[in-house]
Amino acid sequence: MISVSFSNDDNQRKRIDYAIKRWRDKKGDNSIIIPKQTTVMCFDGTQKDLTEFLSDLNTRIYIKDNNNEDDISEIVKIYKQDDNKKYISDLKSCTLFFSDDKLSMTNLIKCMDNSVSQLPNTVKDKKDNKIFYSVFSRKGKAEIIPFVNEKTNTLELTVNSYDENTCDFIADKIHNEMQSKIEFTKEIINE
Repeated sequence: MISVSFSNDDNQRKRIDYAIKRWRDKKGDNSIIIPKQTTVMCFDGTQKDLTEFLSDLNTRIYIKDNNNEDDISEIVKIYKQDDNKKYISDLKSCTLFFSDDKLSMTNLIKCMDNSVSQLPNTVKDKKDNKIFYSVFSRKGKAEIIPFVNEKTNTLELTVNSYDENTCDFIADKIHNEMQSKIEFTKEIINE
């Protein structure tokens, strides 16, 4: 069982539903389902507490089908949660390097900000006094972290995602957009 927690953000719920639908369609069977039920998570309880809770719960459940009246296990299922994170893939990273002798670092940063901001569903944020961007595309979510390397006068953009295809997709989009912005900016400067 996979538990996915999300805020009250309707867009986030829709992205999760879309991912489930896409994988259900890909598999072509019912190996991925969203149960229509109430999920209860019990933490830090003793076995006695859990038994008392289940007894109380079982006495309050109305069973429509009289044939299964004694078989409450068809309605209440108990799973043990495995907190092992081994199933979550590692973060994938791509780094893009931009520098141009004819453009100042300020102009490169403006090109980058404009290029990244034009990607759909982009959120610019700040963490620990560092700017980063969260991008939500049809391929998935990625985080973009800009860094100015003053020693080499290079603007470095690191694209992080848990999916390699998403990482490559976003990096390609940024690279293409940045190249056109840099050329356009150089033309304006030369005029």
